[in-house]
Amino acid sequence: MNSNPSKRSSLFLLELMIAILFFCLCSAICVRLFVQSHVISSDTQNLNMAMNHTTNLAEIFRGVDNYRDALKEQFPNGILSEDRNTFTLYYDSDWKECSMEDVEYAVSISVTERGDGITDADFHAISLDSKDSIYQFETSKYVKEGTEHE
Repeated sequence: MNSNPSKRSSLFLLELMIAILFFCLCSAICVRLFVQSHVISSDTQNLNMAMNHTTNLAEIFRGVDNYRDALKEQFPNGILSEDRNTFTLYYDSDWKECSMEDVEYAVSISVTERGDGITDADFHAISLDSKDSIYQFETSKYVKEGTEHE
């Protein structure tokens, strides 16, 4: 009944290597899931912040007759375009208003005035690094004649 100790040790070594390989595969899958959950969490946070900021602009747009002055008063760092139809705010990676050198995100409102007293607005939040749109919606309001000041 002499069994060869080298066969036993090689079988144990093979079993140990298979167990280590199994644990490596499981840990690689777990790390991938953690990274994927972090990316989803970060995307969700950016979507929530974009929704909050665009909704703030929309409330000002819909709540006052002279939205241009109200936006400029509420957001003094915002930039009004030359044609006075687009107002843009810039944010850093933490969604705090910032200067042009730290920009990560931009939120803008583009306004189109129709001849029938209806004013349309397109609200858009984008990531400037990836040029991807984060959130966008449109709304309209009726402006009585003579209430909108240039």
